[in-house]
Amino acid sequence: MGDLDRFRRCQEHLALWLRSSLTGCHFATSFSSTKPLKLDYCTPISEAIDLAAIAGFIDGTATNEVVAVVLFPSVRTPADLAHTLVTLSGDPRWQLGEEIWLAPWPLSSGLTDEWGALLDALEKVRSFRRQELVGGEPAMVDDLIRDVARIVRHRLGAA
Repeated sequence: MGDLDRFRRCQEHLALWLRSSLTGCHFATSFSSTKPLKLDYCTPISEAIDLAAIAGFIDGTATNEVVAVVLFPSVRTPADLAHTLVTLSGDPRWQLGEEIWLAPWPLSSGLTDEWGALLDALEKVRSFRRQELVGGEPAMVDDLIRDVARIVRHRLGAA
């Protein structure tokens, strides 16, 4: 299989993965739904990260309305990932920040504590990440908070 065939297979595989919503990123899912999905890849070979080269690649793909994908094959461990992220954050266009993640649900045993943890996590999303919600998501989060709060109140009343 030639390089062009491999590139096309990788492109198709990545597009399929992005469309599946497994990334948890609404933006990635929405832009990958366009057909054909135009991607270009940059793979820094050396362990030294050239921020200017990466920025130039991203700017060039944006000019051509192509999605930029930067792969770091030297990242193999959590320490490698941390080093890469810290290096990237040395450029103003990259930012590191604390993310609030929901724990995996559905609940395993349905105990009141687990429903309470879910309620707390949803309230944090509404409080700290509401600006990142799109379309009908803010209303869905509000509905979930109302429904989960009702379950917690019911279970506390039954205890």
